[in-house]
Amino acid sequence: MTPSKIAFIGLGHIGGSIAKTIRRIHPRITLIAYDTDANTLEAAAAEGVIDETCADVNGDFADCDYIYLCAPVLENNDYVQKLSDILHGGMLLTDVGSVKNRIHETISRYPDLERHFIGGHPMCGTEHTGYEYSTAYLLENAYYMLTPTPTISHSKVMEFESFVKSIGAIPLVLDYMKHDFSVGSISHLPTVIASTLVNLVRDLDDIN
Repeated sequence: MTPSKIAFIGLGHIGGSIAKTIRRIHPRITLIAYDTDANTLEAAAAEGVIDETCADVNGDFADCDYIYLCAPVLENNDYVQKLSDILHGGMLLTDVGSVKNRIHETISRYPDLERHFIGGHPMCGTEHTGYEYSTAYLLENAYYMLTPTPTISHSKVMEFESFVKSIGAIPLVLDYMKHDFSVGSISHLPTVIASTLVNLVRDLDDIN
């Protein structure tokens, strides 16, 4: 089933890219968005990427099929309680954070919300942040990790997998703890090692 209405909470580099991709591939889907930066919302509306801007996370989200949490990782949790009062039977909640442990732990405290949640991590992006760096092709052939909760239905997971494929990405389903271990080993650890080497060279240079 293709959703008819999708909401975004946060419209930065990743959220903006997903919205632009959906607009390009599924132009009939209604897209609405909330962001703390009014200029971002104005730009997205002016470009025709979103159909409606929202002043807050409220009842405007109640008739959405999908809701994307695209705020910074540490801020996404702040919206969970608000969304627990909005979700209806067929709604799907997802996020795009690169670390899944915190959001899954938060979601688990809301049993009614947990059966609606599939964590998401598009393995793409650049060193830039912000809507102005989002593109309609960022997800093309990118791996897109999905971390469903234990209580969400298998049919909902399959539906979202199909949607992720439809926007050009490659979905992979795995447990959220395994996700964090794998991403930490493959992605974050090399970054830490590289940073440590740079600092070592700098410190050695200072000695001379």
